[in-house]
Amino acid sequence: MENKINLMINDVDFDIVENNGLAECFFEGKLICKVEEVDLSPIYSDVVYNKTDEELEEIFDLSEAKVLKEIQANFNFETLSKMEYRLPKIFTEKWLVALRSGDFKQGKDTLFDSVNDTYCCLGVGCVVAGMEKSKLSLKHYVTSDFIEDYPELPKELQGTDFPLDLSMLLAEMNDNHCKTFNEIANWVAVHVELY
Repeated sequence: MENKINLMINDVDFDIVENNGLAECFFEGKLICKVEEVDLSPIYSDVVYNKTDEELEEIFDLSEAKVLKEIQANFNFETLSKMEYRLPKIFTEKWLVALRSGDFKQGKDTLFDSVNDTYCCLGVGCVVAGMEKSKLSLKHYVTSDFIEDYPELPKELQGTDFPLDLSMLLAEMNDNHCKTFNEIANWVAVHVELY
């Protein structure tokens, strides 16, 4: 039996279609990922009517947590590349040159790791915008303060909790999918519109 649910995660609507334990997650009609071993049937069964509000909330919270985790862990880059991303032309051209230059040692999980002298791809972008590395150390994402203090740094690179934002997608490529700076630069060059 097919079950459908509209799931709101971080104020964003996802449509989930589950059939025999396989859930397909859609955003704006585009398939984001498939999640195995998901059972949404308790939400639709008569058993729901015998549950307290707290028990119902737990069912929904567990489903939401599993789906969010899978959305974040299972990016379909081919599908996501069809999403519309934009960055300022002058900044992006400088950033891509820096990513491809070999002048920055790649790391992950922080914008800049002072112990290993490594950067994530977003950290390189911060340096291109004029930030000192000392301000990047142990920071995990680009904050609104960075954007205010360094106007060349595009707001599109500000960190959010939404897994489809450009900043989150780039962080996923860098940290969890081990894409090289060159591969990330190539992806940006092909899939990001410049303005």
